[in-house]
Amino acid sequence: MVSKGFYLRLQQDAEKFVVQAGKILAEYQKKVATVIQKDIADIATNADFASEQLLIKLIQHKYPNHSIYSEEVGELQHKSQFRWIIDPLDGTKEYAKGWTEYNCLVAVEHNHVLVAGVALRAGINELYVSSLGSGAYLNQVKIHVSKTSELKLGMIGFRIPANNNSTLLKRRSLQLLNHLNEASYRIRPGWDDARQCMLVARGIIDAHLVLNNAVRWYDVAPTVLLISEAGGKVTDWNGKPIQSGDLSQGLLVSNGVLHEQLLVQIKKVFGKKEINLL
Repeated sequence: MVSKGFYLRLQQDAEKFVVQAGKILAEYQKKVATVIQKDIADIATNADFASEQLLIKLIQHKYPNHSIYSEEVGELQHKSQFRWIIDPLDGTKEYAKGWTEYNCLVAVEHNHVLVAGVALRAGINELYVSSLGSGAYLNQVKIHVSKTSELKLGMIGFRIPANNNSTLLKRRSLQLLNHLNEASYRIRPGWDDARQCMLVARGIIDAHLVLNNAVRWYDVAPTVLLISEAGGKVTDWNGKPIQSGDLSQGLLVSNGVLHEQLLVQIKKVFGKKEINLL
């Protein structure tokens, strides 16, 4: 049986690795160059690869039998109960344009359950860490979700649908946005989902909604655990737990108190039966 103490050690090692990767990212921003053009606007830079290579090297040195899933290299599989989830540079497009706020994200799963996570918010020196059963921390200070109990007082994050989503899904998502705008105090839209999750964990906003498959698991894994350890709740848009990083039915993170109220708003738009966003 793996102890809570071992999960904490994984978190502490991940923290060391991410801090080192953060130094690489800060240095490379002075000489950033596109390496891969993924689509019309999405890119991977020399900084993405340098950070990723360092993180993989550090993980494999300390945990040679653990599997790794990283944004650029994909799966590096071993017969292990543990898997490291890496986004070496979250916010690449903005980083390449000179914006100094971006993320370096690392999480660890044990038998498909998140057990450790570290999220560096570069530029403002915020380091978020959590491990299963040990709480959530920002720069070594414990953090908690908000206590907002009425949706009409809530500040709700929302990821606007992208132009490559289906017409029907975009229409319904914007209908949902309109419902939430009427039902809540304020909408706080944002594309940086890890950042939005950090704000939920700190109690600055009360919830955040993400459309199905709008992000990858490595974009949010450490901050999903952060919210849970800060006392919040994480489900899909049907209110079911996220299983094995499956975001095909959306992502809803909240302070827990507002969770059911938000699910009611979702069902008003998508119907009373179980939602299928595919």
